[in-house]
Amino acid sequence: MIRFLCLVGLIGLYAPGPAAARPGTGGEPPSPPALRHNPFARTTLPEGSARARPQTSVAAPRDWSPNLRATVLAGPRSMVNVDGEMVLVGEEIDGFRLVEVRERVAVFERDGDQRVLTLE
Repeated sequence: MIRFLCLVGLIGLYAPGPAAARPGTGGEPPSPPALRHNPFARTTLPEGSARARPQTSVAAPRDWSPNLRATVLAGPRSMVNVDGEMVLVGEEIDGFRLVEVRERVAVFERDGDQRVLTLE
């Protein structure tokens, strides 16, 4: 009987207990918390928000030559960075509407006048 109790005691020392069943306590790292939203999903902004731009016809000089800093190709949601400002396809900057984005190229148009900006 004493041998049986000793054997049960030794098995209890090596058997996994409740601490091993919980993640993060048995040697493996804890799992990250579940996300509440998709960080990559695009949200639509309501009219009149800070990001929504009024469609105004600002007189840009004839020698309009802003600095194209980056292009992001994403189909109809493509955008460019012009002088530090992000512009989506269809939006305007200095009266020029962004009509096309290609690799390292942005095409703007105003009153039939087309301007092509390239990354340097």
